[in-house]
Amino acid sequence: GQARGRLAGLALASALLIGSLAVAAPIAAVAPLYDRSAPMIVQEVPSGDLASNKNGICTSGATHVIKNAQGTFNPTNYANLAAACGMKVIWAFPDTVNYSTGRVYASRVAKWVNKVKSLPATWGYLSVKEPSWSRISAAEIRSLYRAYRAADPAHKVMALFGDVPHFGTSRN
Repeated sequence: GQARGRLAGLALASALLIGSLAVAAPIAAVAPLYDRSAPMIVQEVPSGDLASNKNGICTSGATHVIKNAQGTFNPTNYANLAAACGMKVIWAFPDTVNYSTGRVYASRVAKWVNKVKSLPATWGYLSVKEPSWSRISAAEIRSLYRAYRAADPAHKVMALFGDVPHFGTSRN
């Protein structure tokens, strides 16, 4: 949605800038700036936005959605809404990681995984986000990974390492 809007805006601005020099190509003729076969992931899309296709979220080309599940959240309802939009869900469970202290709770993983592993829209799990920012060690990340794999060997487990300035250093 936003990427297409920026792309359309860029095409229009380019057409206005070069309009006196040449005839601009129609916006539809502008090639995408990414491989359309690559998965596109959105994060934390509210249930109501999926249900109403707010801002065209269901037709945006997104293939996956990362969703935090905790408390009284209804994962079955969310998975059904995501599936209706043509998306798979990557589940994240905030109860399994305390980002303020840098502690993980592998013993809490199975409880949450058991709620979602049989849902058809489940793609997998996001075990930890930006561990270098919260001092989560590699050993702790591995303990979470083992807990996810023990609870559900059929789905993928991933971690988000996006601290690019510190990539490859002891901090990340």
